[in-house]
Amino acid sequence: MKLYVLENVTSLTSSYHSGGGCVIVAADEAAARRLITQHCHEDKDWMDRHPDGPTDEEWANAIVYDVPDTTPRLFIFPDAGCC
Repeated sequence: MKLYVLENVTSLTSSYHSGGGCVIVAADEAAARRLITQHCHEDKDWMDRHPDGPTDEEWANAIVYDVPDTTPRLFIFPDAGCC
């Protein structure tokens, strides 16, 4: 299993400050991409702005760790902005 840390995704949420970070635990990058895309499809406002999930550049900047076998998970950390 892999743990992917995407520190800054431009349009991660439908909040006014739409950026943020996320952590994804998945078997590989393809599975991680599916998890984040699935999450994004559940947030229609997000999908309208950023239908393909994080950009290729954001994926290229991901920090990746090997972790023991565990349940795939997705954690979203919205940008708190100035509020």
